[in-house]
Amino acid sequence: MLGLFSKLSKKLNSVPAPPLTPQDYSGGSYYGGGGYPPSYYPAAGAGYGAYPGYPAPQPQEELDDDGPLYLDPASYQSAKQAAEAEASLSAAIIETYKAINKACKEYEAAKAKEQEQKDKEVGAAGSPSKEAKEAKEAKEAKEAKDSKGKSEKQQFEEKYIAALKDHRFRYVNEFKTHHYLTYKGTKASAKTMRRLQHEFVDLSKSLPVHPDASVFVRVNENNMTFAQMMIIPASGPYQRGAFLFDCYFPPEYPEVSPKVNLATTGKNTFRFNPNLYVDGKVCLSLLGTWSGSISEKWNPAVSTFLQVGVSILAQIFVDQPFFNEPGYESRMGTPEGKRESDEYNSDVRNAMVKFAIIDQIKNPPKGFEYVTLMHFFLQKDNIMQQLDSWTRDGASKGAKLSELKTIVEQARTLLRNLKAPEPPKVEEEEEEDDAPAPPPKAKPAAGGK
Repeated sequence: MLGLFSKLSKKLNSVPAPPLTPQDYSGGSYYGGGGYPPSYYPAAGAGYGAYPGYPAPQPQEELDDDGPLYLDPASYQSAKQAAEAEASLSAAIIETYKAINKACKEYEAAKAKEQEQKDKEVGAAGSPSKEAKEAKEAKEAKEAKDSKGKSEKQQFEEKYIAALKDHRFRYVNEFKTHHYLTYKGTKASAKTMRRLQHEFVDLSKSLPVHPDASVFVRVNENNMTFAQMMIIPASGPYQRGAFLFDCYFPPEYPEVSPKVNLATTGKNTFRFNPNLYVDGKVCLSLLGTWSGSISEKWNPAVSTFLQVGVSILAQIFVDQPFFNEPGYESRMGTPEGKRESDEYNSDVRNAMVKFAIIDQIKNPPKGFEYVTLMHFFLQKDNIMQQLDSWTRDGASKGAKLSELKTIVEQARTLLRNLKAPEPPKVEEEEEEDDAPAPPPKAKPAAGGK
């Protein structure tokens, strides 16, 4: 088959290119007049018959009042050769496609003959053994099961993404609470506002939304420097929980990084991670709240708010957060390190179920109501399986296990009774391509509420 296409390529390459036309010299007209190389013109007064090898041309249709127009010999020859080249090319294509079609038919006939011969050989040798039949059936059943499993997973992913992707970014009227309200009245520079408008348009399309991990953002339409971010982690003791962060963009942004504070702390009662303090402080090199190399720190030229969300998701919400504590990474892979990590995860799991699942279902954050409840509705079967496995994996023991079982039952009740929420109404002025429209009341000097 490749040989046939090679043949077509050679045929096409062998077709001569049309010769240069008079315009290829100096822009002359096809119809008499200048534009030809000097050697082309006959002596003055020689007439058309003086062109070598050509009779005087016959007058063509009159196009204007300037008299009849003539097709000069060079243009005639050029048009003739171009027409011949086009005809040759068409013939080559038709001929090659006929050959390809014939080869395909011959190939199919050969395969059919080969299969017929195999069937005859099996019939002559007798039926396959019982063991061979069973092995073949088991293999086919496994392949069908794997294929079905992949199909169901893919369908669930598509359903989850379709339900939430258009709600990854929204403007809201106000926030019920916000950690950075002390900055109320601070003026944002024009540079900051331009940068935020640019980033927010990008966020509406680039924030990750997937059953494994998602990030959603809401911005105060009255003051774009105040925002909230919800992160749904992919794995570990945080898996499928919903964590809310308060965010603020200082007047110097993007020359300085945004400020970010965790709001999901059980009202400042639990520390979810060595990098997430009980008061909500987020320790991250990108935010300037943790030491790190120059490449890990905020760079106004390339760093963005999207990068902050993805960094928290990837660097803080990890499978074994115990080892995020400085100096503890040396214990990783040791029996003592595993025991300490399991104990740490046991505490985090219990708090996650209470504050990042139960509380969020009962009181979804303003502006995030739909994405919060839809996430838990779509994931409820997976979450219940996940929580049940936590009660049996041995990481939680004694009083912690008893507490876990109690709160898991509370979560199961909420999840079982959860109904699919109605999507919020889309405002008429919002653009159809899911990019956020500029906030109608954006004021640099307004506060967080």
